[in-house]
Parts: sequence; structure tokens; C-alpha cells
Amino acid sequence: MIKKMLFCAVALLAAVPAICQTNLQLHYDYGHKNYGKELKDRPELTFTIENVSLFDYGLSTFFFIDANLANNKMVGAYTEISVDKTIFNFPVSAHIEYNGGLQTNPEGANGFAYNDVYLAGLALHNYDNGNMFTLQCLYRYMCNHPSEKSSFQVTAVWNYSLFQGIISFNGFMDVWRDKDVEGDLVFLSEPQLWLNLNRFVKGLNLSVGSELEVSYNFVPFNDKSRIKENRLALCPTLAAKWSF
Repeated sequence: MIKKMLFCAVALLAAVPAICQTNLQLHYDYGHKNYGKELKDRPELTFTIENVSLFDYGLSTFFFIDANLANNKMVGAYTEISVDKTIFNFPVSAHIEYNGGLQTNPEGANGFAYNDVYLAGLALHNYDNGNMFTLQCLYRYMCNHPSEKSSFQVTAVWNYSLFQGIISFNGFMDVWRDKDVEGDLVFLSEPQLWLNLNRFVKGLNLSVGSELEVSYNFVPFNDKSRIKENRLALCPTLAAKWSF
């Protein structure tokens, strides 16, 4: 299955998208300030490139790359790549996805790679006047996981335009099973709120805003708990975005 997923992703790279939307984001993360020494290793800056491409025959791709910056170094990189194919004319698509990345400590040492994660399933879509909400029900395969490789994930993705496009509200929410954490579930959501300056100055495709990372069983705290990730974390950012 994994080889088939990779083949589909590579094949799409040779196609020419009918619509391609890309944006660049820079986030200053306040997580390390909110929690002090408990999150002292959390990078201060994250640079993100995000792309959505629409192809013929109901094919679409999405990817983002996060680059984490600290002490004048790139100390981490993480990517998600997904492919969707609509099923006939229904608001449903087949969805495949890859997650992976690299990380070091803030000094750029003690590096490691995240275990690859592959996902496949169905995505249910709702479009209304340019607004979008998607619910994904996915099988999750976690390579080299010490407890279980097969799991599940439920993902919600949304993008809403408010006040005639002056404000954008978008983001995602993930819930997946991981038997290495307390309660067996991980929660992660990153809602974003943007003020779009192109509504005031034509051609200025700059947006300013904020993201709030809300998670449980996800952020590795520097405490003495049996499972380091078994805590709620709220990490806001101050951000700017340029859209192409």
C-alpha cells in the first residue's frame, strides 16, 4: 500500500495543475515564553510554505513544510503531503497522505528523524460560497512505532472568509490513537486568524494575524511526569503571510 501511495504522489508531480495557490508564513512562537523552562527547547520562529494545487479529473494535492529556527540555525523541518481524488460527483474524495521530518535541539545537535507516518481513507467535503469544511476519516500507519503500527486518525480542516474577505479563519484539528501516551489519544489543533491587507491596498497580498496551537499529549514538557506529553499546551504565535 505504501508503495502505491508514493507512486500516486510522484505521478502527480509530472502533471500541470489547473489552479495553484501558495503562501509563505512566518510565525513568532510564544510557547517558550508561556511555559518558561518547561518548554525551553521550543523554537522561537517557524517558517512555513503551504501549497494547494487543483488538477483535472477531480485530483488535488496539498503540502506544507515547516522549518523551525532557533539560535540562527534551522533546528527542525516537518512536512505533510496529501493527494485527494473525488469519487464521481459526490462531495467525497479518496485521501492519501505522508507525514515526516527531522529535529535537533536548539543548539543544532542531538538530531533525530521522526518515524514516517502514512495515512489513507475518505474525506467528506462541504463548500459554501467560497468557504470550506472537510472531515477526514483515516487509517494511520506509524512506521517503527514501539507499541502499535496500525492506528486511526480523524481530521477536520476549515477555511472561512469573513466580512467580505477582510478576515480569514482557517486551520485544522487532528485526533489520533497512540498507545504510548496516557489515554491512548493525541489531540492537536492549529486555528489561524488573518487580517488580509489586500482588501485595503490592491496588490498587497500580505496578511497579519495569529495561530494558536492547542494540543494534548503532543508537546514534550520538561517535567518529571511518567509520560512527558500528558498535558494540555496552548502556544500562540504572532504571524505574517504572503499569498501568491
